Amino acid sequence: MTHTNRLTPEQTFGGQVREAREARGWSQEALARRLREEIGLELHQTAIARLERGDRTIRFNEVTALARVLNLELGSYFAAPQLTDEEFEQLMASLELVNKNSQELHQRQVELEAELADVRERLANLDGVRRGMMNTVAAQAPREGA
Repeated sequence: MTHTNRLTPEQTFGGQVREAREARGWSQEALARRLREEIGLELHQTAIARLERGDRTIRFNEVTALARVLNLELGSYFAAPQLTDEEFEQLMASLELVNKNSQELHQRQVELEAELADVRERLANLDGVRRGMMNTVAAQAPREGA
């Protein structure tokens, strides 16, 4: 199975911050100033540069502040991830294999339970034979001594 190089959430969000900032014609320093003045968040220009590259972990208060100042939609970060067609096909193939194995295991369980029931029945029969033989031996023991 091959893995694609996906962006981390920090890289994705950082890219959106950069795009929104550039679309407004703001420098990183101008964004830092707006965050400080409008939200009260101290975020230095160098931190914004690292954040935009995805090289810096983003705290939640920073995410919400940036989203407010830049009018970014955060809903997509809370949605289920989208799969490529190839990933979906691989997932479905794995699911089919799991289902097949599950059915085979269930069938084997049924077979083993039937074998176990047969063994228990044979043991019960052997126990009955053993008891019968013990009774016979016990019944003959007084006659031999007489």
